[in-house]
Amino acid sequence: MDASDILSYFFCAAQAAIQLFWMCKLLSRKPDILLVVLFIIVNFAAISLPVPFFVGLIISLSSVILCCRFALHRDRCEAMLYGVLSAEIMWLSYGIFDSLLSLMGSLMNKFNTPFIGMIFLALGNILSLAAYCIVFTAAHRIIKNERTHLQNIMIIFVPLMLVFIVEVYIVKVLYSVADTRSAIGGDVELLLVQGLGIASVLCVLFAYKKCADNFRMSEKIRLYDRERRYSQQYESEVKSYLDAAKSMRHDFKNHILIIGEMLRKEQYSKAAGYISELNNSCENTELKFHTGSPILDIIFTDKLSAISDKVTINCAAVPGIEATDICVIFANAVDNAVCAVSKLPDDERFIKITTQSRGELLFIEFENSFDGKPFEIGTGIENIISAAEKYGGTAQISTHGNTFSLKIIMCNSQH
Repeated sequence: MDASDILSYFFCAAQAAIQLFWMCKLLSRKPDILLVVLFIIVNFAAISLPVPFFVGLIISLSSVILCCRFALHRDRCEAMLYGVLSAEIMWLSYGIFDSLLSLMGSLMNKFNTPFIGMIFLALGNILSLAAYCIVFTAAHRIIKNERTHLQNIMIIFVPLMLVFIVEVYIVKVLYSVADTRSAIGGDVELLLVQGLGIASVLCVLFAYKKCADNFRMSEKIRLYDRERRYSQQYESEVKSYLDAAKSMRHDFKNHILIIGEMLRKEQYSKAAGYISELNNSCENTELKFHTGSPILDIIFTDKLSAISDKVTINCAAVPGIEATDICVIFANAVDNAVCAVSKLPDDERFIKITTQSRGELLFIEFENSFDGKPFEIGTGIENIISAAEKYGGTAQISTHGNTFSLKIIMCNSQH
């Protein structure tokens, strides 16, 4: 093993380390030391061991995808997309290094000494790693914090794979056969093709960013429309409930007269039956939760009746907040809580909902148990935050062990 081999192995390890660093940065994850060492060893083995080229390529690419999937805890779509993206940017950077190295070949021949050759080799590898960092930084700025969706992953995955395959072909086939490279125009043309390849990757990522933005906007519109229908439904149910209660009060004197007449005639069994029917009628119009806010009572009754024994509610009427915004906040928060506790055993479930007014400020807190696993903030939470900001407030999410907490502060004097 000569000095050039040692230098190549060193840059191979550096390449794997930088690749893992940027993957973690792109996916907002922190790797442990064992992951770093294992990833470098696998990539080092794929390049240095005497295995066929495409076998090493598959091992290297698979290691990146598996790292994203299991070590960085991303779903299959994200693992495939970001794994191919990371490998592709690395290969494009390496291809540019090969092109530059070939262009500098004539200069190296003038100084045909081992020392100068080592300098050129080190300089080329440094430029390759620098190009990788620059391109990945640009990619990170375009798609940072993006979540992939099955609806649009193929739109970006297919063109990325096409550019990746072309780049592998250029590096492996064209740069290994000098006559072939000369036949298609030389190193300058290949360098231009690889530069266009990088531009294509960034353009595809930008298009994906726009596609993801449109998807999120469509999802928000769909959820807003659903919440508007829910709000109308709850308002209609509130009206029906109040009308039923008003009707019951209106007829109550008549019921008392009828029961009194039955008792006067000593028709006790008949009176008991009439009272039982009247009680059943009252139960059909009775809500299981009583907070002082009819719309909250209906939301809680609709969504929490099945687990009412696991629910603690200390809520009063929510003054100064529009009914639509009450629906957005409480319906989404209760849906999230019910979804979280449904994954737990019955004895571990709990939901606690509290509201409290202090002067012009309204404090709302939702607490519930959950499985303790990492989670993403969904559109429902984003809508809650938007509703809180409408009243000059904010929402804060925190976890402690297996307890999830959503705290909302709003000003209730603006509307």
